[in-house]
Amino acid sequence: MEYRDPQSLLSIDRLDVFLKKLYFDVVGGGRTRDAGFIVSLYRKHILHRTGGVEPPDLNRAGHHVRKSCIEDYEREALALYHSVSENGFCTDKTIALSDELLLVNGAHRLAVALSLGLRSIPVARSADGGIWGADWFRRYFSNTEYFFLLEEYASFRLDSAPVLLWGITEEFWGELIVGLRQRGMKVAIVQVLDVHDNFDGFYRLIHELYGVEPQSNDNIRRKAIIHGSYSTKLAVLHVEPAPSAGFEQDFYTSLGEIKYKIRDMFNDRINKDLFLTLHAPDSAVEKQRMLSLLYSPSSLRFYRWFRFNDVSTDPTLWQAIEGFKTALEQTGLPKHKVCVVGSAVLGVCGVRQPADIDFVVTSDLDSASYKEALITYGEYDLHSDGYSLKTRTGNVTTDEVINSSRYHFFISGLKFADPVYVFLRKKFRGIEKDVLDQSLMKEAFRDRCGDKRSRFMRDELLWLEGFVRGAMS
Repeated sequence: MEYRDPQSLLSIDRLDVFLKKLYFDVVGGGRTRDAGFIVSLYRKHILHRTGGVEPPDLNRAGHHVRKSCIEDYEREALALYHSVSENGFCTDKTIALSDELLLVNGAHRLAVALSLGLRSIPVARSADGGIWGADWFRRYFSNTEYFFLLEEYASFRLDSAPVLLWGITEEFWGELIVGLRQRGMKVAIVQVLDVHDNFDGFYRLIHELYGVEPQSNDNIRRKAIIHGSYSTKLAVLHVEPAPSAGFEQDFYTSLGEIKYKIRDMFNDRINKDLFLTLHAPDSAVEKQRMLSLLYSPSSLRFYRWFRFNDVSTDPTLWQAIEGFKTALEQTGLPKHKVCVVGSAVLGVCGVRQPADIDFVVTSDLDSASYKEALITYGEYDLHSDGYSLKTRTGNVTTDEVINSSRYHFFISGLKFADPVYVFLRKKFRGIEKDVLDQSLMKEAFRDRCGDKRSRFMRDELLWLEGFVRGAMS
């Protein structure tokens, strides 16, 4: 009998297995964060795929008890989880795989094994496996649901990463994808992202992707201008090693070598010195930064809206933000457990100047001690009462605002509450200052919908022209 590590069978081609794994994490008590959201996604994907009725071919094969509704699926799933957790994985219940290691049958059993952290399960070779991957979930899930699942998957699977293809070379996208596959990568197209000709937002996004401040690095600045003035479109891919790849080096080293080989392959058609072919992370830290920006509906919405204006570029605001980051480091407060809220969000969005920087921290931290420690560093106000919101459609906790990219965006290495969420908070509170802020937010974002070109773009193009002249002289 053949045995395999369940993690080696995890694949972007069967994203449903990972969703089932998240579901078992919740029902098994191992995860409380986003628990209700995950259960709703499990039910939704079962309902869309089967209508709640298990396909008859599996029942004729003696698969297990017939399921005729969502409740049957959940009851049997819970029974399966308890059976494996208490008795182990039955050797007569093998996972059916194709020769290409695609799953044929046993998605729930494989998901249980992943959730319980089993290191070895029995498998058997069978007919060709099917694909239930990113394309299906993009079709039936909302953007929020889809990106949540992809971000969770990519974070869990360490040897996987997002890869960017630039709009300026869109005619070569098909060949670039083939090049990745020929070099041992499994590739899924996550999305084609376009910030709708918003040069300012695209320019800022590119600098965030590289982890540098705007205009602080001439190479990135030049690249952002060239891309943004031609096309604000990006293709976001998910890549992971194909089962047959057998890379001898670590994942990021292998991915880096593939990136340079592809650049060399296209050097006669795409200027390699401009790095216009593809962008891939070279470390886990860079991968996480890309995930936080590209798999977050809140971040993508922010960069589609963003404009360089007198408020968003105010030196006082950014000095305060840099000072806040220094204060977090000095007090030992981890940035990933912090989210900026309130008027500072309006500041970076270019709506109005903030008086100070308000923020919240996760519930597992002692907010009172950190609040006292930060007093000496500046106008930084920790809201001990949190930033939760009760609505007619459900409750959002402060921890969800901080931990879930559905409710925050990234800029300058910090989490900021989604302006839509801030707007709703102000709407439900309804005090006079909040009513005025709502009016300012509506006006600011409405004006940006029709404003595609900016003074900032003109200034940056003039800078590029001077840069090129200087390089040629």
